[in-house]
Amino acid sequence: MHISDRVRQRNNSFTLIRFLAAYAVLYVHSYGLALGKPGRDVATQWVKSWWGQSLGELAVMIFFVISGFLVGGSYIHRASPVAFAEARLLRIFPALFAAVVLSVFVVGWYATTMGKQDFLFHPQVWSYVGKNLWLLDGIQYRLPGVFEHNPRTAAVNGSLWTLPIELYMYIMVFALGIAGILKKRWAFNLFFVLLLCFVLGLNQGWFNLSHPYMKHHDLVLAYATGVFFYVNREYISLRLSWVVVVLLIMIVLRDSFLWVPVKILGLGYLLMTVALHPSLQLPSMDALGDFSYGVYVYAFPVQQLIVQDVSRSPTQVLILSTMIVLPLAAISWFLLEKPALRLKGRLLPGRKWFDPRVESNKQ
Repeated sequence: MHISDRVRQRNNSFTLIRFLAAYAVLYVHSYGLALGKPGRDVATQWVKSWWGQSLGELAVMIFFVISGFLVGGSYIHRASPVAFAEARLLRIFPALFAAVVLSVFVVGWYATTMGKQDFLFHPQVWSYVGKNLWLLDGIQYRLPGVFEHNPRTAAVNGSLWTLPIELYMYIMVFALGIAGILKKRWAFNLFFVLLLCFVLGLNQGWFNLSHPYMKHHDLVLAYATGVFFYVNREYISLRLSWVVVVLLIMIVLRDSFLWVPVKILGLGYLLMTVALHPSLQLPSMDALGDFSYGVYVYAFPVQQLIVQDVSRSPTQVLILSTMIVLPLAAISWFLLEKPALRLKGRLLPGRKWFDPRVESNKQ
């Protein structure tokens, strides 16, 4: 059984796995925001002991592998780069816009120690809106007078740090697609091998780059790994015996200089198998909805508000934020994100000239 066989059946657990990863981030932040220092919970300590990174970092890496797989497939199966760009915009920005607006004009306006009118006209408020919707220049974390006395001082929505990297990965896929590399397996595999060598060189200190996102090169590799599995879907088998082999390789090379690429590739294969193999596949939640992005972008400011006004107990923050964020994510999916996705084919003017699958509007 190859990955392509299961992909064609459209029966997978990617939505559930992403939701669990998003909830893992919520869980980790419940401790980090309540206590002021991350990594105090048992689950994070256990994961870090064998993975080398926290539970939250592992969850983000899972996001990036799955996103690379799905977004790479999205480009390959779309008729034009314009259609791909439109789909990406409609997926990432509606909920982000809502999260920024809620963070500023609901949470921030309520929580600030400044006068309400002064807060609304403060330049830092509007730079927060502009920068966090633009993404390409990074994230602004602070709003004037907001959460300044919380244990995790002043960060309004720390979860947004991954979104500029995600956007750059969209651009990477777009560029590889325009160059024709995504649809030529040998060309993409060559690119992937070069990227592996590049990441290995960065980890070994053979060279250094000053770009701020280079410290997250493991996420770039994770994203490219997801694309790798999709590009090679016709040739990669999903076998339970291979899962055992992959785990053994990861254990043997745990302390070697190859650990970072090995663990990311191993994680990629394990995710593909768990999401797609009928013997290991988790239940699908596609019929229910995709709440993972909403959980991810709304949880942090809600948790900060709970820490400020209600409790600094990690358990209570976890319970209360779960009770608030899950319904909020569901509302966001059904009233904002899902309707936005229905706009594919209608958003960008003139798209019909680039995408032959888009028919002209006869009404």
